[in-house]
Amino acid sequence: MINLCDEPEWSFEELRSLNAAVVFSHYDYARVLRQSGKISYEVLINWLTTYQPSFTVFNEKVFVEEMFSIERYTSLLTNGSSEDAAQLFINLVSINSIIGDGFDGSIKTIAKNVADKWNSRLLIENLNSTDRARVIYEKNDEEYFVTIDGVV
Repeated sequence: MINLCDEPEWSFEELRSLNAAVVFSHYDYARVLRQSGKISYEVLINWLTTYQPSFTVFNEKVFVEEMFSIERYTSLLTNGSSEDAAQLFINLVSINSIIGDGFDGSIKTIAKNVADKWNSRLLIENLNSTDRARVIYEKNDEEYFVTIDGVV
């Protein structure tokens, strides 16, 4: 039996300390949040999809499938973008916009974790030997992005 906190926001560390008598994993944490109604099934699935999206290959370049469209790719090329720049922009995900305010110290870690997971999937699926996910930090806006491109 897993013990719960009285706090409205349950951190992993709080729940783990309350459940010191058992092995309390990140899987338990996700289950507790889901079953308590603190996180919906849809949010959980969407978050998992952020970490492990489906990829597609077009013109020998890897794209996050749900963000890719031939129309957008063609439009970027027509407006002067190179194929490499089009790939970078189509795959560009702002981690700050997903996470929101209040997580400033964690956003860099989350961005790196997302890029690492994407790279693991790219290697497993062997889609393109040169395209890799990477983190881009925009210093002026203090914003972290993840994208896939041929820059190593």
